[in-house]
Amino acid sequence: MLEPEVDALMVDYQEEDARKYTAEHEECDFYYDSVTTSDIEKFEMHYDNYKEAGVRFHKLKQEDAITAFLDRMNSVEFVNPETRQKIFSDLRNEQQNLFDSRSAIINQLHVTRPTALTAALVTAQEEKLRQFNEESSLIFERLIDSLAKDMENTNEDIDIAEFDLQDFLQKNDAELEEGDSFDKIMERRIKPTIERRKLESKTLVENSIAYMEDNDYKMGEICQNIIAFYKEFAKRLDTCKEKLKQTEV
Repeated sequence: MLEPEVDALMVDYQEEDARKYTAEHEECDFYYDSVTTSDIEKFEMHYDNYKEAGVRFHKLKQEDAITAFLDRMNSVEFVNPETRQKIFSDLRNEQQNLFDSRSAIINQLHVTRPTALTAALVTAQEEKLRQFNEESSLIFERLIDSLAKDMENTNEDIDIAEFDLQDFLQKNDAELEEGDSFDKIMERRIKPTIERRKLESKTLVENSIAYMEDNDYKMGEICQNIIAFYKEFAKRLDTCKEKLKQTEV
């Protein structure tokens, strides 16, 4: 082969290699760009999914906290606490004890024969009744104070639970609808239950106290009327007995 032909052949080989290299390089660049673009798109998609999941997670935590709070407000802990049940049980027992004591005094007068019934006996029974009433009054005052204090303690527990919930909602920082706020959520979804629970508790305590006072007043009036009847009856018996003694030889 002649030297010019060799040179031409070498040039052809070089040009062919350059074209192949350029093609391969362009192909690699295209593949790298496509992979990079795909990875970016995947990353952006996964990141968007991650952010959406985070938003849903915080919303779920918020709803779970609100539901748990409302369930607790509607539970025995606040609707009818064990401490309040115990106080009502003590009040009921004391009412029964007072009724039994009053009934025993009245029954003692009822079964006493006229020959043994005297004004002094009736006065002694009246004094016993007075002592029972005073002792029971002190017990009732103590129990009523306990009932009022229990209501205050329950209301304080409600306030603490409300503060804790609001603090959690703010720290959880769930995404809200436009124009909404955590204060508005508390006002809209929490306050009505809290106010109802406190009002029901107050009404229950006030009605219970009013019932006990009315019942005690009526029972006292009945007992006093019966005592007054026996006192007058005994005085007349004493007068008759004295007249009979005067007629004895």
